Amino acid sequence: MGQLTELQDQAGALSVLSDVVHRAAIAGVPQHIAPTWCVMGDRITGRLRSADDSALHALDAWLRLVLGVARIEVTTDSTPSGPRRVWTMTTVIADVSIDLSASIPTGAAPRHQAVAA
Repeated sequence: MGQLTELQDQAGALSVLSDVVHRAAIAGVPQHIAPTWCVMGDRITGRLRSADDSALHALDAWLRLVLGVARIEVTTDSTPSGPRRVWTMTTVIADVSIDLSASIPTGAAPRHQAVAA
């Protein structure tokens, strides 16, 4: 068999993403803010972004209701509109790496920022 096409290479990750999104809908993950997804080979990246702390609450729901266990990293990114606090959780499902991050302005609801950290 020859080299895999890009679509064949992504098929497993797309199947995992479909399953994860389906589980999120059934589990009641907040639907008012949804991740923007990117699939590259066996890696899925999702981004939640909000002007308030909504993205952080959505990330918390994804972790508690769908993904269960993940490594969490907290960073601060500089953007033209000001610094943003970014929480990224990483897990592996069926040999597919999933990174899901939430980005909120650094000053948004600091009392809730401690919850995800």
